Order: sequence, then C-alpha cells, then structure tokens
Amino acid sequence: MRLYKASHYRAIQGFRISYSKSQNLIKLFPFFYSILAYMEFESETRIIGKPIILGILGKLETLSKEDIHEKILHPLMSVLRRLPDKVLIPSEGQSSAYLSIWSERQSVETQILEADWRKFQRRAIILRDSRILKEASHLLIFGGIRSDRNKDTAMREARKGKQVFFIEPNPVEFYEVVVE
Repeated sequence: MRLYKASHYRAIQGFRISYSKSQNLIKLFPFFYSILAYMEFESETRIIGKPIILGILGKLETLSKEDIHEKILHPLMSVLRRLPDKVLIPSEGQSSAYLSIWSERQSVETQILEADWRKFQRRAIILRDSRILKEASHLLIFGGIRSDRNKDTAMREARKGKQVFFIEPNPVEFYEVVVE
C-alpha cells in the first residue's frame, strides 16, 4: 500500500486521481479519463475506507512545535496510516494553533470551533466539546494537569467504539485508549 500526501492529488470531477500517474495519459488518450478515474476511485475507497474526522479536545501549553510533531503527529499518522479528511479544533490553546497550522499545510479541511462565552457563559466549553465529540470519528485528547475529566471522556468515547488517542501531560506520552 502506498501512502500519499494530500498535495499529490488534485480533484477531477469528484474523484481523487494521482497527478503524476494520470496527467500524461489524460492528455494523450481522453477516453482513458473515465477509466482512470474509476480505477483510482475504487483503489482509494478500498485503502481509505470511512472518512476520518479527527476531533481535538483539551490543550497543553508546555509543548513546543517540535514536540507536537515528534511526540504526537508522527505516532498519530503511523497509527492512522493516512491524513484525516477533516480536523475539528478548539480555538483556545497553543497546541490547537500548532495543530491548525499543520492541518492547513497538509491541505486537510480544518474547522476551528469557538466557545460562545457571551451566550452560554460557563457552559460554553462543555457545549463546544460535546459538538466535537458528536461530529468526530477519531479523537485526540490532551490530558489535564489538574483534572481527570479528559481521561474520563477518553474512556467513555473508547467504550462507544471511537478510536481515541490520549496525550499524558507529565511526561508527554502518546497512547491509544483501548477498552477491553
């Protein structure tokens, strides 16, 4: 199985076709266009399967950009084996800013969700996080230093069947939550 970055594809009539493989054939033989599109679409769906919507909860202010890449993103991509189709990121936190920059550079659809403090006051974060939990198929959860609320959320969502990844704050460790 070959893995490609999102920048290696370009959209042609709703299908994802490898640019380098098919560009010359499309120019030379227009009737190959539909055949190539169908073949690439079928192989993509077999490899990819369901879309990955990655939701991010919590934040860690102590992480640098290099730590996020080395200790979080590289292990996450090795487990997922491809880029997510969409990333749901909370607006607060330095780690959220780094993750949104990374997803935009990888051409991944990014949705930044803000907590509406004026309308919902103290419930704003809970309502934003519940929206992320509802929409996401995979979760990346940063553990809190003072509270176990995010760890409890990770366990609850793993029991529901979602693929959950948890980052322990001290020392920074990445692991997948598996409920037996």
